[in-house]
Amino acid sequence: MRLRIPPGTQNGKQFKVRGAGAPRTRKSGPERGDLIVRVGVVVPKKLKRREREILEALAEERDENVRAELFRRVGS
Repeated sequence: MRLRIPPGTQNGKQFKVRGAGAPRTRKSGPERGDLIVRVGVVVPKKLKRREREILEALAEERDENVRAELFRRVGS
C-alpha cells in the first residue's frame, strides 16, 4: 500500500486510510479497521553555510511569514 502525501503538508497532519488498519476481532463490520497516518516532518539540525543561504533566499523570494500561522493558532 502507498499513501501519497500532498506537497505542502504540514507537521502533525493526519490521514485516514480506510480498511488498511488492524484486523477486527469481531465479525461485525469490515474485516479491517482504519489506518491513521500522522506526518512527522524532520528538519536538519545543522545546515551547511550554502544550505542556509539557499533557505534564506527562498524565504525572501516567497515573502512568507511561516511563523504567522503558529501565532494565529495560539490566539484562537
